[in-house]
Amino acid sequence: MDRSDSGESRVRASAFIEFLWALILPFVRVFGVSAFAPTPSRPILITADLTDVPRKLVHAEVEILSDLAPLPSLPRAQSTESGSNILDLHVCKGMEGDRMAQQTPLHFVFYIAAPADKVWEGFVSPESNRVLFMGAELEADLKPGGEMNWVGPGPDGKRVAYVHGEVLQSEPPSLLQYTFAMGPSGKPSRVTIELVPETEATRVSVIHDQWAEDDSTYGATADGWPRILSRLKTLLETGKTFKPH
Repeated sequence: MDRSDSGESRVRASAFIEFLWALILPFVRVFGVSAFAPTPSRPILITADLTDVPRKLVHAEVEILSDLAPLPSLPRAQSTESGSNILDLHVCKGMEGDRMAQQTPLHFVFYIAAPADKVWEGFVSPESNRVLFMGAELEADLKPGGEMNWVGPGPDGKRVAYVHGEVLQSEPPSLLQYTFAMGPSGKPSRVTIELVPETEATRVSVIHDQWAEDDSTYGATADGWPRILSRLKTLLETGKTFKPH
């Protein structure tokens, strides 16, 4: 991490700690500081209703400059049945483990006026993928452990894998999950596609998660998914689509 990244991280950590202190202070005044002191057998547990807090403020990596061991990445808000967002923070002296943070999962929901089996074919057929990805060929063995690769000519004309992955789950026409890595040395992430039939449409949910903190393809992928899903929707509903840019 360079100095600018370190500086930005410390600013985010400072703002986040101020936010947490505002939550904790009323309890400290009532019960005293000792009630919140962490021990190896008793971690601090803070539960807060974050319904109105922007999600970008919920997840941050806090660097502790004290005798506490470095924290792993903080858990993100989880939805409850009531619709509230609950954040649980666990701070324990001597905590060990991998502190590699993950980037925020990408989640997209589209509604396509087509039956689920037709939408499924739109995701997995070589013909539709050739249209969606401007000539790239999908080579997929749709069973757990099978390959999931988008291939085509490289700069030198030789065949390369633009995206390569492995099928994790395949339950046509409702669930497809696979790993995703862009380029020959790309870091793997995970894609989960769920199709739910509705009265006159299919609900398409795409979750792209398990990103490495330093995966440089995150931004391009976040921009690319809405374009691909929009092109798929247009293709299935009209029989033609549009150029991505």
